[in-house]
Amino acid sequence: MKNTKGFKITTIFLDNNLLTPNNSNHYITKDEAMSNIKLFESEGLEKYELLTFNKVSNGGFVELNEWVGGSPDGFIKPGLVECKCPKYSTQIDYLVEKKLPKIYEKQVQGQLYVTGAKWCDFMCYHPKLKPLIIRIERDEEMIKEIADKLTESIEKTKQLIKLIS
Repeated sequence: MKNTKGFKITTIFLDNNLLTPNNSNHYITKDEAMSNIKLFESEGLEKYELLTFNKVSNGGFVELNEWVGGSPDGFIKPGLVECKCPKYSTQIDYLVEKKLPKIYEKQVQGQLYVTGAKWCDFMCYHPKLKPLIIRIERDEEMIKEIADKLTESIEKTKQLIKLIS
């Protein structure tokens, strides 16, 4: 676990249970953790609306074609909003770093590709900490890489389907 500016926060998984420092010896299951994330996501999107004065429309599922689609958390014309609800220690790391976490770069650019949106407000939210909101513009070079990989994967999948049909 990273030690960020003097903070030492740990989360431990034991036999599919989660031990969190905020709850001392209270264990929650991974399913409960996922349920909390969904709840926090709704709270996060409400907080986003309050902070930005943007009205967020439900993301839903957007099809680029019969093979490719995406489901952004919300739409704000002409952009998107993607809300992540990391654990406490991860939120602290994101607040310190103040940039889009590398693990989400392709997801965000993929959402921009699929929807045609001009930008994405990437938000990280934890109810006990301040939120992080970063506007991410389209990266046409990365989007081309994503499109090329998708085209390659679709072709391989079509060949496999033809082979086993």
